[in-house]
Amino acid sequence: MKQRSLILLAVWASLIGIGLAHLRFDVEVLNLLPGNLPSVRGLKLYQERFANANELILTVEAPAAREAEAAAKGLALKLRNASNLVSEVTWQPPWLEHPFSAGNFLGYLWLNQSPAEFSALAARLAPQNAEAVLNDTEERLQSSLSPADFGRLAYDPYQLLQLPGAASPAQLEGGDQLFASPDGTFRLIFIRAATPLPGYRECIKWLKQIDNILAAFKQEPAFASITFGYTGRPAFVAEISSGMEKDVTGSVIGTALLIAALFYVAHRRFKPLLLTLVSLFILLLTTLALGSLLLGTLNVISTGFAAILLGLAVDYALILYQEQVSHQFHSVRELRRSCQAAILFSGATTAGAFLMLNLAHLPGLAQLGTMVALGILLSAVFMLFVFAPLALKMAEARPTKTLQLSPRTPPAPALVLVATLTGFSLLVGILLFAPPQIYGGPDALRPKKSFAYDTLDRIKLRMSRGSEPFWLLAQGKSFLEIAQKFLRAETILAQAKSDRLISDYTLPTPIWPDAEAQKHNKPLAASIISNSAFLHQLATNHGFAPESLGMTMSIFATWNAAASNTGVFLPNDPVGRWSMGKVLATNDFEIVGLGLVHPSSNQGDETWMSRLMDEGLLVGSWDRLGREVLAMVESDLLPMVAAMTLIVIMALAFAFRNFKEIALSIFTLIVAALLLHLGMRVLELDWNLMNLMALPLLIGAGIDYGIHVQLELRKVNGDARAMRGTVGRALFLCAGTTVIGFGSLIWAGNAGLASLGAVCAMGVAICFCVAVYILPLWWNALQVQRA
Repeated sequence: MKQRSLILLAVWASLIGIGLAHLRFDVEVLNLLPGNLPSVRGLKLYQERFANANELILTVEAPAAREAEAAAKGLALKLRNASNLVSEVTWQPPWLEHPFSAGNFLGYLWLNQSPAEFSALAARLAPQNAEAVLNDTEERLQSSLSPADFGRLAYDPYQLLQLPGAASPAQLEGGDQLFASPDGTFRLIFIRAATPLPGYRECIKWLKQIDNILAAFKQEPAFASITFGYTGRPAFVAEISSGMEKDVTGSVIGTALLIAALFYVAHRRFKPLLLTLVSLFILLLTTLALGSLLLGTLNVISTGFAAILLGLAVDYALILYQEQVSHQFHSVRELRRSCQAAILFSGATTAGAFLMLNLAHLPGLAQLGTMVALGILLSAVFMLFVFAPLALKMAEARPTKTLQLSPRTPPAPALVLVATLTGFSLLVGILLFAPPQIYGGPDALRPKKSFAYDTLDRIKLRMSRGSEPFWLLAQGKSFLEIAQKFLRAETILAQAKSDRLISDYTLPTPIWPDAEAQKHNKPLAASIISNSAFLHQLATNHGFAPESLGMTMSIFATWNAAASNTGVFLPNDPVGRWSMGKVLATNDFEIVGLGLVHPSSNQGDETWMSRLMDEGLLVGSWDRLGREVLAMVESDLLPMVAAMTLIVIMALAFAFRNFKEIALSIFTLIVAALLLHLGMRVLELDWNLMNLMALPLLIGAGIDYGIHVQLELRKVNGDARAMRGTVGRALFLCAGTTVIGFGSLIWAGNAGLASLGAVCAMGVAICFCVAVYILPLWWNALQVQRA
């Protein structure tokens, strides 16, 4: 027997070890949502293809524009020196730091011009016409009153910097607008890690090293007034993952301490208390390990299972220990026989209620429900077959005290009826006057306090147009396919802008690679390059210094590189990589293009968005995401509540077979729901994407308490004090531990998980109070015991 136990223990420990070794945290917020929603698909595609996983966005804020620019430049130089940490730092438009690379990018843009435009260019640069171009440039230099023209033409003798129908790289990319606020006091620095940051531990370590550089930089007197912030994937991963670890450890420790205090107050015994805590710890590790093996990764919501599981699993330990203390069974078989049906039935129904969260189509909540259900079923078996034998040995006989309670006359039925109707009318009036508020924004999916999110909001405030743009994404197998999609999108968006449904839009069409145009233009570019020596000498003869021809020669070098490329040519210089990386992403399977749509205040009509989706484009928006998810949750809520209602009616019919008691149970639940609404209004809590899922769980708890109370009232012939001394005491311990389990989530870092914990804790407490203290009044008033 001992050998078999040791083998089982070794297998159990091995499973826990393997599971914990495979444990991974998923900190991506979008993975909490259904992947079939258009906004989720669009946002995921944007983050996967355009939000660099190893790039940190650093903000620099100063009282004056000159201070902000000096700080950004100085910090960029210091970060570049840390080559072991940073591979690339961009603090201003790349064409300002790499002016000749701008020539390379312009050469690429020329190759994408229409064959007619490029043929005209080739004709202008032909040996017989080139001198006329130089004469025109000299004349414009002498007559122009524009400083911009003078500065450009002095370095552009053949007028290559002005593309037909397009703009220069600086104009195409918005100049310095991507790096500085309009007043110049707020600037951005893009920092790319020197090595990949695949996991949260790598992100945390790298970010701490960056923090050390920032702290040292701020010690310099010239930069003492600078304020730094950062956001981006490394910041989010480090912040959310560390928050998840704190949530798990903090909620587990806090819940365990409160459960221990409640257990000790009830039983005044240390050894069974220690046994209970050890059992809960083993169950927690086992559930975590099995969840890791079954699910692969745990998301930011499902980590809240730990506190919930502790609050629910301890109920079984309390029931078993209380039964042994009360009845002093002589064998484990007798103890199990006394509690087995109740524990297994309760475990099955509770696990079923949590598994219903899978009907919500929210992966975050579905995983939370699965983890809790798995833990509940393990707890029921563990407590019956492992905890029970040990509890049998530790439970001590106690002298029972017979309390002489003077009988109390229940209130008059008429008085109970009047008070009930008055209170119920008041609660209904509050419901009608202040109906539930459902918030559909994405904040419920984010951390409550987040430096990275605060920085992101600060960037939007200081640098955006006042509202976050929609990301317009086109996927395809070829550049031509995506170009055609953007062409159709141009028609739709132009009409939407004309109808004032959007304020503006930006498509990558001016810099998008055109395979057909490049195929035609490359031979012409080669003919121009063959005359490059002649063109260089001719410009020198006209008085242009060799350095003034650097941009022209850079364009020619780009054409020379493109001529040897048989496929679609893409720029590979700093300016080109940076510019194209903002609108184009490629891999071995597909090409993705990115545009921006700026919404207007009139966002009610979204027919333009539907038309874009019909054309095969995706539109990603955090604001629209909240509305989509809320609509889906609301549609899921009805079948979930309907399923729970069916289960409730069947359970009530099986338990009572009495219409009055069935009606009282349902009425108790309705009153509890109205009181919960009142409590949420008082505390200014709104329903959101996460805590709406508390409703099925609260239905199960409310009905369960009502059943226990009414069955006990039958036994004691309606004596409410006697009921509260037996079942009421047990329900108090069970409700108390459940409230503790859910209530500990209030301090969780995730806002949605915290709101779910707050609503569930409040709801369970209200269900307990209504069932134990108010339901007996109704039961006696209706004289159910005589039915």
